[in-house]
Amino acid sequence: MSALFEARKIATKQAPSALIRFFALFDGEIKAVLPSLGKHIGVNASSTKRDPGITFAPIEDSLVETANYLVDNGFVKS
Repeated sequence: MSALFEARKIATKQAPSALIRFFALFDGEIKAVLPSLGKHIGVNASSTKRDPGITFAPIEDSLVETANYLVDNGFVKS
């Protein structure tokens, strides 16, 4: 994906757990994620894929469309 946006510096850092826990002391929305902090939450769409008429776009396409939307609507500076 970064090849599509070579002119941009795309941050790939992850906030330390200790920092998230600190902010959770002051923000209820952040506190709500603490039980899942550091855990991998898998998603299984196999039953949905069996349902005729439901198709999923490739994740790469979804990411590119989202990135273009954010740039086009001024959420990310050009």
